[in-house]
Amino acid sequence: MVPAAPWLVRAVRVCTMSETSKRRWFGLPRLRFRIRTLLAVVALVALVLGVLRHVYVAQMGALVHYVQAGAYGQAARCAHNNVAWINFQVDGFPSERNRKLEVRYAALQLYHQKLSEKYELAVWRPWILYDRDPPPPESD
Repeated sequence: MVPAAPWLVRAVRVCTMSETSKRRWFGLPRLRFRIRTLLAVVALVALVLGVLRHVYVAQMGALVHYVQAGAYGQAARCAHNNVAWINFQVDGFPSERNRKLEVRYAALQLYHQKLSEKYELAVWRPWILYDRDPPPPESD
């Protein structure tokens, strides 16, 4: 057997780690994870992020439809009170066009109000699957 070169023996001794440095790295305990544990953590994080995304989308849908319902409600009141100044008659009674606008805006307000309530329920019950949104009411 050939003896090792002295410079090689010295380099190996310098590069080897002591037992205490193997256990601790910068004073922190060594953490060991199994693949099973990491997969469980990743699945749990994905589940939490999926639920949070569902809640966020439902909240934004509820907010959008709530705002639109308010806008259509205001437009229906304006059409009822002849504030819209669209084709109203000289005698002060609402014109036929304003009546049609009022009915249309009231229907749209009800439509968006129902969608807002649907999305608000979806926020608090994410495990329930809801049907697609119905089509908006037809205009005359």
